[in-house]
Amino acid sequence: MVQCLNQEWQADHELEVEEQLYSGFIQGGDVAMCQQIRDLSWQNPEDLKAIKTEEFNDNRLPDLFAHYKCRYFPQTASEREQDEYQAYRKRMFERQDVLFQKDWQEVLQRNDLNDHQQRILADLSKWRDELMKSIEE
Repeated sequence: MVQCLNQEWQADHELEVEEQLYSGFIQGGDVAMCQQIRDLSWQNPEDLKAIKTEEFNDNRLPDLFAHYKCRYFPQTASEREQDEYQAYRKRMFERQDVLFQKDWQEVLQRNDLNDHQQRILADLSKWRDELMKSIEE
C-alpha cells in the first residue's frame, strides 16, 4: 500500500483538473502552500492575488487554485481565470446535463406523483434553468 501511495502522479489529460485531484496526493511544499492559501483566504482574500502559481510543484494546483479563487473569492481572480472557470463550469454542466435530461424525461412521464412531488420537480426545473443561464453569461 505504501508503494502504491508513493507512486508519482501521472496526469490523465482526459479528466478535468478537479477530477485529476483524485489521481494522487499533494506532496511536500505544496501542502504547506495550500495551507497558506486557506489561511490567507479567510484572513485577507486580497492577498491571494500575490500567490505565485509557478511555485507549485504539482501541475494540477495552478488550475485548482484559479478555480478556488473564482468559486469563493471572485474579486481576486483575473479576467482570464474567470473566463476559463466559466468555460470549465459550462463543460461540466453540459456533460452532466445529458444524464440529467435522460432521467428527467423518465420522471416527467410518471403519473403517480402527488402535488408536493410535482412542486419539487417544478422547483428543480427552475433551478436548472437558472443555473444554465448563469453558466451561459
